[in-house]
Amino acid sequence: MDETSDRIGFWDREFGEHSDAERASEVYTLGSPLFWKTYGDRRFGSEPGALGWIPWLLRTYRPRRVLELGCGTGDLSLDLARRGFADRFVAVDLSSVAVEHGRAKAAADGLADAVAFRTGDLNDLTLDDEPFDLVIAQMAVHHVDRLEVLCERIQRCLSPGGSFAINEYVGPNRWQLTRMQTALANALLARMPKRYRFQTDGHFRLKVPRFTVEEMIARDPTESPRSEDIEPVFRDHFHVDHRIDYGGSIATLVFDSIVGNLREDDPKAVLWFKRVMRVDHWARLTRLVPVTNLVLAGRSRSITTGA
Repeated sequence: MDETSDRIGFWDREFGEHSDAERASEVYTLGSPLFWKTYGDRRFGSEPGALGWIPWLLRTYRPRRVLELGCGTGDLSLDLARRGFADRFVAVDLSSVAVEHGRAKAAADGLADAVAFRTGDLNDLTLDDEPFDLVIAQMAVHHVDRLEVLCERIQRCLSPGGSFAINEYVGPNRWQLTRMQTALANALLARMPKRYRFQTDGHFRLKVPRFTVEEMIARDPTESPRSEDIEPVFRDHFHVDHRIDYGGSIATLVFDSIVGNLREDDPKAVLWFKRVMRVDHWARLTRLVPVTNLVLAGRSRSITTGA
């Protein structure tokens, strides 16, 4: 089995077991409503029923045609389509299993004409569509090896004045966490009440693990091979109009796999969430830890500079 087949097989298995939304709010810090209400919303604003950067996208862009990269089962494109964000969406993912899930959800919601799903490899993206006014990616580009090739393909498929906007993990390659990250995260985790530290698999979370590169590749062959290069490569190809660091360098390490235990109606849980986010903010502000999550958005340099 070659490398591409390995990657396809991994994501087909992932999407065959569960869909994006089913576990996001229980497992991932960035899928938690509490994260956005206590911290993230001050970066992006709020919108009824919307989490993350969606309110910011709605305020910032008025596209007619949108391309989503690494769409998974289509939650982002379908949400934006329901809100009338654009007339037409094309959503691309490596996994045919994810794409079939997305098509089924679009049909069930009456959005099959508005959102077209396709399989495609972001390392070698091929598009024969009309130009897009906006290309978006949510936690997808950090799975790409050939960042320069992807950016060049995006430049070609954007309409004049069109933008590329990504919401991405840009931290250490292959999740090679710094010692300061793990030290701060483990200190917070050790002080957290035990009732908040049970993982979704039933095990008690003792500490934040530090995996070797080989272990990370075995867990996910596509995980952040060049995440540290995303911002510089983006800047080489696009004029940056927006750069938003919205945190998570410490918080995601503390809360991932246990975040579902912390509920909005539990005052002590909210207090703990805010405590961790204060440390997260302080550690990034003082540059003790690397920036890990960014929104970057901009227009092609070939358009803005004539290069």
